[in-house]
Amino acid sequence: MFHGIASHGGPAWSHGVQPERNARPTQRPGSHEARAERSRVQARAEVQARAEVLDAEVRRTGALQVTTDDGDTVSISFAALEQLHSESFRGKAGGARVAYGSTSQTSGVSVEISVNGALDEQEVADISELLQQLGQAIGDPGAAPDAVQLEDGGSLDSLNAFQFAYQEQVQVDYSSSRVRATA
Repeated sequence: MFHGIASHGGPAWSHGVQPERNARPTQRPGSHEARAERSRVQARAEVQARAEVLDAEVRRTGALQVTTDDGDTVSISFAALEQLHSESFRGKAGGARVAYGSTSQTSGVSVEISVNGALDEQEVADISELLQQLGQAIGDPGAAPDAVQLEDGGSLDSLNAFQFAYQEQVQVDYSSSRVRATA
C-alpha cells in the first residue's frame, strides 16, 4: 500500500519526505547528467602548490710557495669545488596531496705540487707542519700561523720563507614559488 503526502498541490512523495525547493532530480551514476555534475564540482576544486629550489656553491683556491734554508723551492696549489642542488614540490588539489624532493651534491679537489731541489726529511716534516697550521687558519681565522716559528729555534727552522694565498667564494641561490588557484 502506498502512502504519500501531497504538498500544495504538488506531487506525492513516499514516506513523507519532500525534496529541497531547488534540489536536482536524482541521476543515475553513469548518466550524462551525473558525469556533467561531477565535472562541474571537480572544476571548482582549489589547487595549492609550493616549489622551492636551492643551489649552493663553494669554491676554494689556495697557493703556497716555500723556500727552504738550502734554497729548495716548493709550490703547492689547490682548487676545491662543492655544489649542492635541492628542490622540493608540495601540492594538493581536492583531497589529493603530492610531495617530491630531490637533493644532489658534487665535490672535487685538484692539487698541484712542484719541487725545485731535493728536500730532506726535516724539510718535508716542516712543510707538513706548515700545511697543518695553514689548514687550521683556514678553519679558524683567529688561529693564523705565527711567523716567529720560522726564526731560529722555531719548530719550522728548516724553512727560510713561505707565501700563502687563499680565497673562498660562496654563492647561494634560493627561489620559492607558491600557487593558489580555484578553478
